[in-house]
Amino acid sequence: MPTPGCHHFDLKSIDAVAANRINRGSASDPVSLLRALAQALRHSASGMPLGVVLAGPGLEEQFLDRVAAVQIGDFTVPVISPEDLVVTKVLAGREKDVGDIRGVLHARADSLDLDYIRRTLLVIAAAMGQSDLTPLFEAELAPAATRRQSE
Repeated sequence: MPTPGCHHFDLKSIDAVAANRINRGSASDPVSLLRALAQALRHSASGMPLGVVLAGPGLEEQFLDRVAAVQIGDFTVPVISPEDLVVTKVLAGREKDVGDIRGVLHARADSLDLDYIRRTLLVIAAAMGQSDLTPLFEAELAPAATRRQSE
């Protein structure tokens, strides 16, 4: 079942400009094709670039089931939940992502479902054979909780 607010495309549904961009690029492999597709898609009414999320069964479906519809001007935009954003950022683990985790924790620490984040990280860690996901999250959560208590 399609996720409300998310649109599913096939190459036939992309306008001629997007198709030409894809055809002109070096889209000989699936990754290049997806990059060209992601760069070509724009919302027709606003001209805003569209983010492309490839979702498979499992975790991505779980994230899509939890999207929130956010009104931005005249548009309703599906947005990943703050908890799922934290999970994806912990999973990526780059310094930029850790900074994003800090930002979400600072802005939303009081309203986040911390148990959901911990459960989801444990499932991912077990599936990937990684043991560093939950400790990374907890290491960022501790200072955020301390800051919130002192405010």
